Amino acid sequence: MSSPCGHSQPKYGLSSTRTWGVVPGIVPNMGKTVDQVLAENLNRLITSPGSALASNAAVEKKSGVGQATVDRARKSQPGLSIAKVEAIARAFGLDAWQLLAPDLGVAPDSPAQDDPKWPFHRVRAQDLQALDELDLGLIEERIVTLLDRAKRADAKKRASAA
Repeated sequence: MSSPCGHSQPKYGLSSTRTWGVVPGIVPNMGKTVDQVLAENLNRLITSPGSALASNAAVEKKSGVGQATVDRARKSQPGLSIAKVEAIARAFGLDAWQLLAPDLGVAPDSPAQDDPKWPFHRVRAQDLQALDELDLGLIEERIVTLLDRAKRADAKKRASAA
C-alpha cells in the first residue's frame, strides 16, 4: 500500500518507524521542527509590547502549566504534551494549532506591522487573535463608524467644492 505521499505502509496496522513526507501543495516544508515553531510563537507572544502574559510566571498563572515547562517550550526543548499546548494556547486566547503553525497561523498576505499599508504602529495583526469575538466586534464596529464618518465628510467637502 502507498500513502498519499508515495511512501509504503505496512499492510496491517501502522508502523511506528514510518515517516511521512511533505504533501506538495498541502503540507508546507517549514524547515523547522514543531518545537522550534512553538518556541518562536511563545517568545513572540510573551515578549510583544503590551502583552498581558509577559513572563513565564504570568503564563503559568493563566494556563496552569508550570514555569519550568513554559521555559523548556520557549527554549525549543521537546516533550510538551498536547494538553499543555492547548492550555497555553487558551491562556493567549488562541487555538492550539495556532501555536504550532509558523507565525501563529497568520497567512503571509495578512497585514503586518512592518507593512506600509498596516496603519497601526503599536498593534500587530496576529495580536488581534488574542481578543475574544465580542472585543473584535466592538473594534470592528468602531472602525466602521469612523470610516463612515470620514467618507461622509469627504463627500460633503467635494460637494461644497463643486
